[in-house]
Amino acid sequence: MKKVLIFAGLLLVSIPGFSQTYMDKIVKSSCECISSVPDSLDKDKFNMQFGLCMINASMPYKKELKRDYNINLDHIDNKEGQKLGTVVALKMGAICPDGLLKVANINKAIPEQETSEKTLEGIVTNIEDANFVVFSVKDDLGRLFKFYWLQVIQSDIELTNTYNSLLGKTIKLTYDKKEYFDPKITDYRQYNVISKIENVSN
Repeated sequence: MKKVLIFAGLLLVSIPGFSQTYMDKIVKSSCECISSVPDSLDKDKFNMQFGLCMINASMPYKKELKRDYNINLDHIDNKEGQKLGTVVALKMGAICPDGLLKVANINKAIPEQETSEKTLEGIVTNIEDANFVVFSVKDDLGRLFKFYWLQVIQSDIELTNTYNSLLGKTIKLTYDKKEYFDPKITDYRQYNVISKIENVSN
């Protein structure tokens, strides 16, 4: 964050009229406004409130902003809003770094959680329960797959005592491919591990 603030400060030098008091007033008012916006808002709602804070603070100085930054508040749109946001955010680094940090934290990229889970619907043709319960399921293309019950399964039925009743039934499986060591081949191999079963038979 320290590097961000230093970088922002350097950029301020290149902005025309950066020392003008009206910009200080706009930024100070925006800072006070943004401090009252709850952190609990989602990113879109937060940014909308932040935008309103800046616009309301800037309106008394729209002539100066047009003259010095070519920002037209009489026709505010995404382009003009971004220009205003850039100028105000850069100045915030010097006047209210906590406000800038708040904006940055709300807008930081949140990586989407990748999932390798897949689903398959088919008829249960066989159920093995020697060591683990294994369902053999044939899909609508006639392909046969094996699915392993190795963890807690979400289901609309009580599986513990009635899983054998699924033989011959059409079910929908949610599963993930996981690697486990197989002593028979002294190597790891992939298993289709079930996380959810739904009985879709009529």
